[in-house]
Amino acid sequence: MKYQIIAGIILSLGAALSVGSWHYLKRYENQVIGSEVASQSHNIAKVIKVQLTEQVQSLKRMAKRWEYNNGTPFDQWLFDAMNFMTYEQAYHSLAWVDKYNQIQWVAPIRQVSEVKKLLSEVSQYHNNALAQAKQSQTVAISQSLELAQDGKGFVVVLPLFPKGEFDGYLIGIFSFNQLMSVILETGHFDTPITMMEAGQIVYQQVPENTRVDQNMLQTKLPVFGRQWEIYNWPSQSVLSRSKSLLPAMVLTFGLCISFLLSFSFYFARQVERKKHELEMKNEELRLKNKEIANTQSQLVHSTKLASLGEMATGIAHELNQPLQVISMNAEMGPEFLAQNKTNRVVKSFTDIMQQVDRAQSIIKQLRCFGRDSAHDEHQSISSEELIKSSLMFLKRQFTSKNIEVRENIAPALPQIKCNKVQIEQVLLNLLVNARDAVENSEVKVVGIKAFQKDRRLLIEVYDSGSGIPSDAIDRIFDPFFTTKEVGKGTGLGLSISHAIIEQHGGDISVESEQGKGTQFLVQLPLN
Repeated sequence: MKYQIIAGIILSLGAALSVGSWHYLKRYENQVIGSEVASQSHNIAKVIKVQLTEQVQSLKRMAKRWEYNNGTPFDQWLFDAMNFMTYEQAYHSLAWVDKYNQIQWVAPIRQVSEVKKLLSEVSQYHNNALAQAKQSQTVAISQSLELAQDGKGFVVVLPLFPKGEFDGYLIGIFSFNQLMSVILETGHFDTPITMMEAGQIVYQQVPENTRVDQNMLQTKLPVFGRQWEIYNWPSQSVLSRSKSLLPAMVLTFGLCISFLLSFSFYFARQVERKKHELEMKNEELRLKNKEIANTQSQLVHSTKLASLGEMATGIAHELNQPLQVISMNAEMGPEFLAQNKTNRVVKSFTDIMQQVDRAQSIIKQLRCFGRDSAHDEHQSISSEELIKSSLMFLKRQFTSKNIEVRENIAPALPQIKCNKVQIEQVLLNLLVNARDAVENSEVKVVGIKAFQKDRRLLIEVYDSGSGIPSDAIDRIFDPFFTTKEVGKGTGLGLSISHAIIEQHGGDISVESEQGKGTQFLVQLPLN
């Protein structure tokens, strides 16, 4: 429990340090972004004021010419107004209103009806721009108005006093869209911006992906008696320059290190405790493995003895033949002696000794096959002899069941180094399975092929039986799995054969087609 508490403290301290570092870096990042936004906001406000002042100064110069000339002919005024609007692109239209507040001239002429409507709206405000301009004899700006075709705008009113007498107004109607387009293009500003007056939006250029709640800066802009508010946000270029992966990396890296340190400390103690437990488990496992190995060896030995039981009839026949020859020669021996046929007596004894050797060979092979050979060393043996000795045990059974045995053993096969008894057991198991497979077939054929390929000995055992079902072929080497009827097999023969071949560094595979038979292929490395 103590180590868990210490690990938790390490994790908590590391997490707190990581979050604190992340917070500091994010705050610094936001300060940099805020500084960039403040700089752009200040510059935009400055340019708006300068541009609007220049536009109004141009209107004042036009008014001065009017006062100097004590009025202007319409054609000259229209030419002057249109030329003026060509260079001063923020204007929507220009107008001259006489001293009786009647609109006389409008440029362009097609805007007459709209100008009348706008001036009607201007006169409705409590802070009347026309009256204010006349009274103060200087420029006045109206509140924002809705232009028919160009969004929001405002009216600049300039009173005319030729020779000191009031003679009406020069009216300049501005479009916020046109004014801000000129300003933003001239200053190369790309920051999202919103302008408001008296709680109403008069101009807006904010991309859809802009987070209006983040890094916003408000700037108040007093212009000719009006109070405008400018709201700026960081542009994508500012964010791309100022945003960094460093805070997230510091947070992630710090949390990971804290996690690793705390759990390393905790698991170091756990590993020490587990180590002792594993040592005890390993000792138990070693004893269990030894017990399993002994059990497996006994199981293999029992399987071989069971195979010997199946082959008892064939073995008896193999031993009966030399015994008959011995008996016959033993009976004829006294007669040959009585007839003084010494050469026939010698021949009889020679035949008896040959049959004794043959019987001893069979018994020796049975003794070798029947004993526990799990710990025998591998020895070099003729490949052909290995196959022939395996066939010898079952030849009598094949003959009694009318099974045709086909042998195809390539000549001059090299010797193979193996555990002879174990490989014989594998081949014997495959031959017994082939015998059982063709027992109820019309065509009863069991074959064995042996040949060399790529420094490997290949032994194929095939039959003409009914084949193995497709859903069972993948499980054919599993322990206790069998396709035979109950009582005819344990399901251990192929699994043990598979283990023996793998222990020899070889491979065993099966191919089968229902109705056409089965082929087992054993591959063993040569010397």
